[in-house]
Amino acid sequence: MKTASRMLLGASDDWTPPAPCEALVARTKQALPQADIALRVYADSYHGFDSGQAVRLRTDVPNGAGGAGVHQGGNPQARAAALLEVDQFLARFTQ
Repeated sequence: MKTASRMLLGASDDWTPPAPCEALVARTKQALPQADIALRVYADSYHGFDSGQAVRLRTDVPNGAGGAGVHQGGNPQARAAALLEVDQFLARFTQ
């Protein structure tokens, strides 16, 4: 069975910024051009963009990119797009 991977990330994520994942995908594609790996970064989206919660600053998380906490919460447009992306991805394996 062929493996496949998708990463869905928030462009504004200050808890787990997308840059390391972007670099990983680029390295993987360079080393394994046939790899079925893709990454989608959603604009104006923080950690947990696919939730229905409002964006809030979590000062209880000290290891964010800015050091003063992290932002977490949903982005309705990104959530809808991500859910569609996941449905389309999974449909490839159920047909």
